[in-house]
Amino acid sequence: MIKLNHIERKVLMFLVEEFSDEFGYFSFQGIQGNIPGLDRKQIRRACRSLARKGLTKYARGLWTDDGEPRGSGYAATDEGVNFINGISEFAPKSTDPVQHPWGGAF
Repeated sequence: MIKLNHIERKVLMFLVEEFSDEFGYFSFQGIQGNIPGLDRKQIRRACRSLARKGLTKYARGLWTDDGEPRGSGYAATDEGVNFINGISEFAPKSTDPVQHPWGGAF
């Protein structure tokens, strides 16, 4: 079972919620703007840890729809989406509810 600390879980849940086939990459600043209470260092550490676990992926040379350079960022992988949705073999078991970082369990 893959273990996540509370910061990794918050970051991964945000990236999964924002996941789309068209675009789902976020910079550290973009993630920080959507998750209150975390600083850039915490987000950077969580993103890199999640990438090592195969739950997020890093990309550079990203562009906007208008053709402007956008830099680099992280997105949830299919394994990350499956982990949060409880499909992965490494996901928490149904007896262990996943707490949404902003309250409530699912």
